[in-house]
Amino acid sequence: METRIAGHLALISLYVVTRTVGLPPVGPLAGETEPVGALDLLSKSIEIGLVIILSVLLRGAYRSRTASA
Repeated sequence: METRIAGHLALISLYVVTRTVGLPPVGPLAGETEPVGALDLLSKSIEIGLVIILSVLLRGAYRSRTASA
């Protein structure tokens, strides 16, 4: 579950970078930013919610393991 959280956070970070700074850092399109769309924002909002839910579930699983030990 931790790898899923890390993966989603990496995708969210990549989205923010491509919309603010632009990728790739070198080449003919260096620094070109991508436009922000409504569906993009919706998908990232859902992804942020998923990260929160997975974090809560992970915390609960960790607490139940330490309480039973």
